Parts: sequence; structure tokens; C-alpha cells
Amino acid sequence: MRYCSPVFLASLVLIVGSVLGDDSPSSSKPVASSAATSSTAESTARPTKPKRPTPLHRHPTLTRMLDRNNQWRASAGMGPQRLHPALTRAAQDHANYMARTGSFSHHSNGGPLSRASRYGFQGLVRENIAMGQVTISEAFQSWRNSGGHWANICCDAPAAGFGYAIDSAGNGYWVGVYGYPTSLDDQREQAELAAEKAAEQPPAKSETTPTKPNVPESDAPKTEAVEQPAATKENMPLGGDQDSAKGDANSPPAN
Repeated sequence: MRYCSPVFLASLVLIVGSVLGDDSPSSSKPVASSAATSSTAESTARPTKPKRPTPLHRHPTLTRMLDRNNQWRASAGMGPQRLHPALTRAAQDHANYMARTGSFSHHSNGGPLSRASRYGFQGLVRENIAMGQVTISEAFQSWRNSGGHWANICCDAPAAGFGYAIDSAGNGYWVGVYGYPTSLDDQREQAELAAEKAAEQPPAKSETTPTKPNVPESDAPKTEAVEQPAATKENMPLGGDQDSAKGDANSPPAN
């Protein structure tokens, strides 16, 4: 197995101040809201369905990093990369590690290949890291200004993963991982995305039709038709779950 070993240059630009633009990392905490119920009994009958956690590779900050990455690639005549779940977990793992330990290095925490393998990725990888930038634009601009980092952004790898974390002093750590998936990596990725899609589908409703007992007509009990009361507001059956919780998935990845 060959190992891609680009020139790794680390940008240590410390930005003073807090200028948060549209590409600033999302920092708001998730907010759940639910419709008010008219009575305790109704609330009990129709509990709010828990919100399914957003997959890491769909986190707003990380998807915006992919968007900025692909914008830079387009400016160089390169096609877009896709956000790979396993590479995203590897990148976020290293961002968390650097923010927690202060070790700003490619080679700590096992190294790029080891981290990718830790999350099931078997292909070769390249990696960019940066520290101190406030916005996504600043992080990518620092990579643009470095030959080794720019070469990684413009490489022919079809997949990428990104990570972002902040330390206790408020310094941001940024990670970009660019990978060459094997056929097994592709199969695992497709299976994971298919499972996510299936989990998002509402459960199928099943109805059973009672079977009529096979009773001879002569022995069948005689019944009388009973008029059913008309449906009114008071006796209408309860509808579906209307207390849908709307969450804000814009919190930064946990450190």
C-alpha cells in the first residue's frame, strides 16, 4: 500500500477579536419546541417523539466546510468532493484531540492513516490542520496560502471529511482529511447512508382484517344491527402526533 505524504504545513494564525460572518462555526445550542396541549390527558395520549440525532457528516459547520472546500476546488478547475462519514469522524476526532490536549500536530493521536483506520476507512489519506482562525473562510484562506495544504485541497481524492473544535481558551482547531476509498470503503459508505435514509422514513402502517369464522348459516347466531352514533368532536379518535419537536442542529461538534 502506498502512502501519500504531502508537505504538511501548519498555519498558526491567531485572529484577535470576534468577527463572525456567515461562515462562522455554528455555536447555538439545540432548541426543542413543542405545541402546547389543551389538557394533561391529551399530552399523555400524544407524547412528543424524540428527535433523532443529526449524523456528524450532516453537521452545518462541517457541511459548510465542504462547500468552501469545493468552491476553492472549482476555482482551480477541480470537481467537487463528497463528505465521507468515516473521514468526517476521523477529522472530528483529531480536532477534538488537539483542542483537548493542545497538541497541534499531524502525527499525534495516532497519525492520519491510523485515525482513518480507527473509523473503518482503509484507503490512503491526506490531511490539513489549522489553529486560531475564527471563520471557515479564514481557515481555508490559510490553507490556500500554503503550497502543501493547497495541493491537498486540489488533489484527486474523491472524498473528504472535516472537523472543528475549540479549546478552553476559545481557539479554533480545523481539520480537513482527503481520502481515496477502496471498494470496501465505498460499500460501507453506501450501506451507512442507506441505513440513515431508512431510519428517516416513517414507520409503515399495517392493518389487519379480521377473518369471518366459518359457521354454517343455520347455526350462526342471529344479530341485530345497532346504529352507530355519528362522529362528533367529542368522540372522534385522536389524530397523529402533532407535537413535533423542531430542533436546531447548529451546535458545534462536541469537544
